Amino acid sequence: MFSHVLNYLISVEPLGFILFFTSLYLWIPSLLQTIFNNNEKQLSFSSKIEWTNRIVATISSITSFSLSCYCIYYKGSWVLNEMTSTCALSDFILKFISFYFLFDTLHLIIYYKQLFDWSIIIHHLVIGILSYVFIGLYYRKTHLILLYFLLFEITNPFIHIRWFLTDLKLQNHILYSINGFLMALCFIFIRDIYVPIKVVKIYINGYNELNSIANTIIFFCFPTITILNLFWTYLVIKGIFKHLVKPKTVQINKNKIIN
Repeated sequence: MFSHVLNYLISVEPLGFILFFTSLYLWIPSLLQTIFNNNEKQLSFSSKIEWTNRIVATISSITSFSLSCYCIYYKGSWVLNEMTSTCALSDFILKFISFYFLFDTLHLIIYYKQLFDWSIIIHHLVIGILSYVFIGLYYRKTHLILLYFLLFEITNPFIHIRWFLTDLKLQNHILYSINGFLMALCFIFIRDIYVPIKVVKIYINGYNELNSIANTIIFFCFPTITILNLFWTYLVIKGIFKHLVKPKTVQINKNKIIN
């Protein structure tokens, strides 16, 4: 496997992914600094790092979710066998998200004081390396299942928008409440109900087409990501309730005199 990965990395194809993500991590901090300066706002080093990380994550999530939807629902003719079928687009999507996980992991490690999170590291290692790289790209199986897992990505922009609004001190804005509602809805419906049902159905019907290593990885990965999803859903719902019961801060204009 390692020689296979090494041979791929020294080929021409990965250069596009490397240039794309490298340019995002280099360009976004400068853009953020310009925007904040133009609006006469201060942007600390820690905030700049986290804003960059979350913007790149949002771009990756929207891209991978959109391409996965297209591949599953509009280009579904490639799925002759739900467990073993692959296509050029599914290959591209898995490579794209794998490179994102690689770059994001490096970013988390380099700026560990600002970003490090064990749940994200576990997620990237389990889903990124064991699932997308080993089973999807090396073993070339379960592409349809892995694309269903990528539907999880639609929840991530809502998480990051919530953080952006909080950092901008807009927790009392209507957008914060709307975003929280959509975030909870997507978490419950997509992460906890729709995708698990689809994945279990496909796996039950085709698990005998995988070898023992792939089945072992799936038995390990699926419960792990399910537990993480339930934990994150709990945090999302807890945060929403906390926001709903929190007393609103009323700002009084001192220049206005009420008789």
